[in-house]
Amino acid sequence: MKILYIMPYIPSRIRVRPYCFISELAKQNDVHVVALRDMSEKRPIPGDTELLNAVGSLSIVPHSKLRAIAQSLAALPTSSPMCTAFCRSRHMQQVIQAHLDHGQFDIVHIEHLRAAHFAPIHSKIPIVFDAVDCLYELPAGG
Repeated sequence: MKILYIMPYIPSRIRVRPYCFISELAKQNDVHVVALRDMSEKRPIPGDTELLNAVGSLSIVPHSKLRAIAQSLAALPTSSPMCTAFCRSRHMQQVIQAHLDHGQFDIVHIEHLRAAHFAPIHSKIPIVFDAVDCLYELPAGG
């Protein structure tokens, strides 16, 4: 199975859940990961070499934290969740579309509510939305 795995952050040994999930999926499937990364972050990604060797491709899209904060603030008077506004990225959308245009994917996996807006809704490819967190259970302000 060929899987497009879309994330609002890079899987790593620190973010162990998606890292292990992708590593296991990649053992029997062709997994292609597209992930955002804060462009000011300079530290190496723990486990990135192993992940690169396991997946078909790893596309890391730089994202400005300052722009993300501005987008979140702009979402305050709207019905758009701030967490999705934080991760909005035209560049990410273009990278995802390029993958969809050049690959015959069997399924798209969307990790976290913050990446839900990247779902290719006009595509006939099945989409798995992995909510990860029970965001509705978080206390107000938490």
